Amino acid sequence: MLSIAREDVNGRSVALPAAGPALLIFADTDCDLCAHLRDQLTILDDRAQQVTTVVFCAGQYDDVTAWAARAPAHVNVIHDHKAGIAHRYDINGTPFTVSVDREGRVAAKGIVNTEHGLISAADEAVTPARMIDPGQLGKVKQT
Repeated sequence: MLSIAREDVNGRSVALPAAGPALLIFADTDCDLCAHLRDQLTILDDRAQQVTTVVFCAGQYDDVTAWAARAPAHVNVIHDHKAGIAHRYDINGTPFTVSVDREGRVAAKGIVNTEHGLISAADEAVTPARMIDPGQLGKVKQT
């Protein structure tokens, strides 16, 4: 089971597993595609009541704070110092999503580069098609 407790850059407590499904997005302030997807996160506004969205963003703290200022209010952005959280789960590229069901089990994962990918990842958290052991995150290939 995936378990993370942190404070986001706005001082809000974020604990996973959450009370419901969650979409985790791994990003980097130096990633242009990550910035583009951040700007597209408003597409998940209608799912905000169902799915907790958390972005683990690597980069200098001030850069992450500035990056987060452009994210929708329902999105929690956590500074991923030196990509430590990403490395903990063997995530070596961005933007990357992990869909987590309401029990904290990883339901899906993969690189995402479109609005449709964001929607699919959020929907997978709500209605997972298959489960992935978090210890296998870096070893399971997305199909």
